[in-house]
Amino acid sequence: MTTKFPELESALEAYFMAIASQKSANPTSLMPHILKLDELGAKLHSSAPPMLQHYLERKSYEKALKFIRGEIDEHSL
Repeated sequence: MTTKFPELESALEAYFMAIASQKSANPTSLMPHILKLDELGAKLHSSAPPMLQHYLERKSYEKALKFIRGEIDEHSL
């Protein structure tokens, strides 16, 4: 399944993989991932779904990823 926001989806997945690596012996810093997500969120056009913009602004990254994947419907909230 292809999403409308593949770069954002990849960045969110990388962020969650970095979180998972925090539990290992060589934790990865989360700041580069957060900065990348902030950058991608700022690049979203005003035509992007308002809920996606909201999730990114609030750093609700799990919800943002679910929204991108179609697991959360903007109208079901």
